[in-house]
Amino acid sequence: MRIANSFRSLLLASAFLAPLSIKADTITIPPDFAAAPFGNPNTATYGQTFTLPAGDGILTSWTFSLEGTDNSYPMQFGVALWDTGNSRMAAAPFYLSSPINTVVGDANYTFTPNLALNPAQEYVAFLTITNTPGTGTSSMPFSGGNLYAGGSFFFINNGTDPSLWTTQAWQTIDGADVALTAQFDPAPPVNGAVPEPGTFALFGTGALGMVASLRRRFAR
Repeated sequence: MRIANSFRSLLLASAFLAPLSIKADTITIPPDFAAAPFGNPNTATYGQTFTLPAGDGILTSWTFSLEGTDNSYPMQFGVALWDTGNSRMAAAPFYLSSPINTVVGDANYTFTPNLALNPAQEYVAFLTITNTPGTGTSSMPFSGGNLYAGGSFFFINNGTDPSLWTTQAWQTIDGADVALTAQFDPAPPVNGAVPEPGTFALFGTGALGMVASLRRRFAR
């Protein structure tokens, strides 16, 4: 009877210790019109301010779209803390991607910065040709009607001067948001308070191994 109870306990433990799924949140803003021109020699920086969805702490990926690109030119994706009261970056960007070249015509551009962010802050995600002034322009798809309550579209004609990001107010279009897809993940557990799903999986696998071993042992 004690052996049977041991089997039952181990099986129950392995069932409850199955891998846990981590919920990811996605923000999608669909397009219904486009603004232009983005690129050199016109507007150098287009951005969207945003806040993290409740319970999240990681910006996993961000997708911007460009339409009607007339020439391949280099650009960068960046993220910075936003100064809401003054409509500008609060400080220089803490993330800038390596330069990538645009595709002639229409294309989506996905970046995977995997940034740990503060849920209490507002940020701006942006495309810029400030540090890579090639030649070419694009249109950027937008959505009207204030579909996204966590931020807005902003732009700045800063040319090749990145200092203007933090010293000059950015302009906006009332009620407009950039068409985008952004994915966010929960912040990782602190001080190991909550085991990661992989830990649960290993523990559960070990318990099942013990069950199999005991069964072989007592079947002899």
